[in-house]
Amino acid sequence: MKNHMSRRLLQRVALPFLFVGIASAQEIEVLNKVPHGLRPKRDRFAIVRQSAPLAVGTQDFTHPTIIPFKAAIFIVSGATSDASAVLHARVCVGFCDYHGNERCSGAYAKNGESDETECGTPHSSTAVLLLTEPQSPPGTVVARAEFDSVLSNGVRVNWTVAPDQNYLVTCILFGGDCDAIVGKDEIVGSTATVTTGLDADFYVLTSPGTANPSSIDPDWDTMTGFVARTGSGLTQASQAFRFVRLLNPTADYAYVRPDRALTHLKRSGTATVTSESAQVTEITSTGFQLVADGTAGIGFSYLGIDFADDREVEVVVEDLPTSTGQTSFTGLGFRPKLVLTASSLIPAATPEQMVFDGTAGSSGLSAFTASSSSAYSFHHQDGVLLFPPPPNPGGFTSAGCAVFDEGLALFAHDGATAKQGTLASMLSTGFMLDFSVANSSPGRMIVLGIQDKVQ
Repeated sequence: MKNHMSRRLLQRVALPFLFVGIASAQEIEVLNKVPHGLRPKRDRFAIVRQSAPLAVGTQDFTHPTIIPFKAAIFIVSGATSDASAVLHARVCVGFCDYHGNERCSGAYAKNGESDETECGTPHSSTAVLLLTEPQSPPGTVVARAEFDSVLSNGVRVNWTVAPDQNYLVTCILFGGDCDAIVGKDEIVGSTATVTTGLDADFYVLTSPGTANPSSIDPDWDTMTGFVARTGSGLTQASQAFRFVRLLNPTADYAYVRPDRALTHLKRSGTATVTSESAQVTEITSTGFQLVADGTAGIGFSYLGIDFADDREVEVVVEDLPTSTGQTSFTGLGFRPKLVLTASSLIPAATPEQMVFDGTAGSSGLSAFTASSSSAYSFHHQDGVLLFPPPPNPGGFTSAGCAVFDEGLALFAHDGATAKQGTLASMLSTGFMLDFSVANSSPGRMIVLGIQDKVQ
């Protein structure tokens, strides 16, 4: 957390009654009448959800408080409506900023395959959303959106490949007086200096982030990482998954790292999967420093946000409950305005280690504020013997996904609902989720929380 004392004093003198974050229409009207030099600094966040159109052309993602627009995170799966699971696991996470930078990465895994495991990982540096066909032929692009332009209260994207379905898209908007940057880089070897040009308070990281502007890598290969600058230093965490293509029986691998911002599961040959990771050792005024565990070759995309307000941000790892009802998560230590999570059914271990069993075939992503939420879940069944020798019957791959208007959702690797919790309330030290489903697998979620700051 950086020193924003002068900003805070200006806010108290200029308009002490205005709230930070999501503002009312009356506040916006009053703010627009204040001379620019006396306006309080304010960071603004919002979550909007819209269905993708069935045609090429533009689509706007806006919110009345996002003035001006600075950045967006997009999330889409193969689902078209809430709480309706669909066959085949598909995901794409994309970033864009007001400079026009954009980046996305995704993955797909085919359901119902009897003779091979079909998976892939499409990514692009010229799009914010990219969905591919997991069936025939695998990897065919069936929806693609690019950054188009900045709007007064949001962002416009251009669908250059018409979506074949009305996929439900979640857009997390950042605006106001914060600053933002989107880019890609890699660590090759033991260290790397990543120059972003931003004095950021936090970064969201995804992979892969190879130099190819648009390509499809084999396997389901995904990673989500967070790193934040706090009052006492840095906090960071990441989780990574690899569902191996063309392997029999099916094999899933996963790793949760509570102390590393980057984690990648690397396949060598047919079925040898190893882990590589890197720690952010410093966030500087122009980027961040990475140190690998040994040597690494990890490409990644990033979104960095520099707050205008004096607000805290924190990254924590929370254990998920094994029984239904309300559970408080208080690791953040403050009341959040916006929460981002990445979740799994992987339990804590000492030392932390890569897992390769059924718990590795389940992953989730979610975002929520006090008034809006969106949660995605993806599964791929581990250990299915696809074509055993006769007369033994062969199995079929099982993969799927869904989106929920919830705070968190997780399928088990076989598609059964494992965890499902709605936001009950924001707390002074974190948040509370009310779980309608909670199986016996402990599971964890890595959490990035942004403080709800009233000034």
